[in-house]
Amino acid sequence: ATKSGKKGMVNLSKVVPIAGGLIAASIDALATNLVGKIAIRTFIYDTEE
Repeated sequence: ATKSGKKGMVNLSKVVPIAGGLIAASIDALATNLVGKIAIRTFIYDTEE
C-alpha cells in the first residue's frame, strides 16, 4: 500500500503543475483578448476627438 501511495503522489505532483499551467494560460489569454478589445475600442473606433 505504501509503494502505490508514493507512486500516486509522484503522479499527482506531475499533474498539478501541468493543470496550473493550463489554467494560468487560459486566464492570460482571456486577459490579453480583453485588453486588445479595449485598446481597439479606445484607439481605433474613438474618432470623436
